[in-house]
Amino acid sequence: MKEPKRHHYIPQFILRNFAFDDSDGIHFCNIETKEMIDLKTSDVFMQRNLYRDEINHALMPTKLESDFAKFEQEASKIVKKCLCDDLISLTAEEHDSLLVFLALMGIRSANAFNKSFDKVEDDGFYSLWQEDGNLSDFWKRNLEFMVKCRSINEVMNHPNIDEPIKVFFMRDSFGYFGKYIAVMEKRGPLDFVISDAYPVAVTGDIMNMPMFDYYPISPKRIIV
Repeated sequence: MKEPKRHHYIPQFILRNFAFDDSDGIHFCNIETKEMIDLKTSDVFMQRNLYRDEINHALMPTKLESDFAKFEQEASKIVKKCLCDDLISLTAEEHDSLLVFLALMGIRSANAFNKSFDKVEDDGFYSLWQEDGNLSDFWKRNLEFMVKCRSINEVMNHPNIDEPIKVFFMRDSFGYFGKYIAVMEKRGPLDFVISDAYPVAVTGDIMNMPMFDYYPISPKRIIV
């Protein structure tokens, strides 16, 4: 079977909501060159072999990518509910599953991972959990266990998920005082946009909430 090589850290089912036509065309702005170009959703917010793992899965190195694809298929049905024009109603199980999925989105891009871990890497902090210093292995190994969880309790009680990852997860999914999901719609002429680190990786607060609590799912809808 042909191995998937394009590994999207922002799922295509979300990107397609931003497409401007039926061919999955999307307006893409290169923040460095300030150039605006049109690309297909299959060509943006992805990295070749991003989740390839030959250390933990020598016989099936794209297993993590396959596990993400399975979770994305489940999450797409929940996000679709959040886009409906009628009453938005999620079961407790769907709510918990979506919390886990969104928290995973915060660390599944290599860019977001590197920025999060570089700050303390020099102190050897992560050597407590990764003796050989291979933070890429540390990252993929924890993602492998998290992507199979469907609730906060599953993550926090998982014996193979390392403590720093649990701390990030608790912050991004449940907070320190408890969070729940809400769906908001844009007001005014400006649309929501997606950045290359999903959710929005910028400093500052809106309504006393950090920007990593905002997940655009279409130009008009956002999950908070």
